[in-house]
Amino acid sequence: RDSSTSRGLGDVYKRQLIFRRTHVKLFNIHTILDTCLDLIALQYTCMIVMAMLAFFVFVSRYYVTCRNRQFEQSRWMIVVALLLFVVHYMCQMRLGWRQQGNDVGVLFNLLFYSPSAILLSWSQLNILRAGHRRWSFMRYGVVGYALMVLCIVAGVISNGSLHIGPMLYVADAIHFFTLLYYTWAPLRELGNVQRRLDSEHGNPADAYLRTMRFGFFVVCAFAVISPLYILSRPLLFVFGPLGLISLSLFIVSFTALGFSMSEGVTEIVTETNDEIAAAKVFREIGPERIAEIDMAVSKWRSEGGFRDSNLTLSSFARRIMVNRTDVASYLTSIYGKNFRTWLSGIRVEEAKALMAAHPEYSNEVVSMECGFSSRVYFQRLFKERTGLTPAEWRRQR
Repeated sequence: RDSSTSRGLGDVYKRQLIFRRTHVKLFNIHTILDTCLDLIALQYTCMIVMAMLAFFVFVSRYYVTCRNRQFEQSRWMIVVALLLFVVHYMCQMRLGWRQQGNDVGVLFNLLFYSPSAILLSWSQLNILRAGHRRWSFMRYGVVGYALMVLCIVAGVISNGSLHIGPMLYVADAIHFFTLLYYTWAPLRELGNVQRRLDSEHGNPADAYLRTMRFGFFVVCAFAVISPLYILSRPLLFVFGPLGLISLSLFIVSFTALGFSMSEGVTEIVTETNDEIAAAKVFREIGPERIAEIDMAVSKWRSEGGFRDSNLTLSSFARRIMVNRTDVASYLTSIYGKNFRTWLSGIRVEEAKALMAAHPEYSNEVVSMECGFSSRVYFQRLFKERTGLTPAEWRRQR
């Protein structure tokens, strides 16, 4: 009886052990499937969002009234970058690169993320940098990407598989420094454009500059830290959604830029570097030339040329048929001011005359008639110049 009882207990123990082992295996398989499904869900979401953003960027071109060639080139760069992301996530889902190991997933992330991020940066440099020299920025991206690919190929050959070991970190470091350069270069060019707009545009281009700076800052913050979080799957689930949000903000900012770029801003940004250098040259002009320019300026003012809110130094020089360098030298030597400051003074004086002749006009009408970009800017500038608001100035007359 004792032996039969022992055999019965042994059978029960064996069945329990088999059940536990089977349960552990099923739990492990279930965990792996859950992880894969979560990863596929993230990849699928990214693919859909990227496709929608690419469609949004493409369609928005039909609603822009003031187009320029450089901005449209940048639009296509962004569309290509987003489509590269779409292809990448499709391949990740179909071919299961991440499921082969985190290092394999990172390898293919580098191959797709790097050209996409470089294209996004090129899209901004293409707008900010005038002339053929803007293409010189692209060779650094080509060289950086080529070095990264060489590291990956060397790792695959030496290890005989896609698990390339330390070479993966070398490639990731090259990716990081390449993105660091493409973050610094557009921000530097944005500063140069801001200085030119401040001195040569008749009205502030705050909307343009704010849109450019905000959109690019957001996407740069995402791109610079990407070499860190793509190495870790848990961090990927944290920063992946944040990356989608930052890229969406960048796309919205870029699209808004297309609507906020006036003809004057477009003209300044698209001038060649030779023209920019020539504009900085100051040369003495004689009394006869000063008299000629005085007559041209007086005629322009009597015809109401100051009402053009998109007026720039270049368009003003063409309007009065005087060399741009002579105009800049004339304003500096006679008034000691740059074009924007001088034009603002003209518009304030015209606003005073208009308000004196028509006290019933609202600030909105006065700002439009005198070439100010908005009523708010008119009121702020009028207060800076006179120490009074337009309403106070009317009451004191």
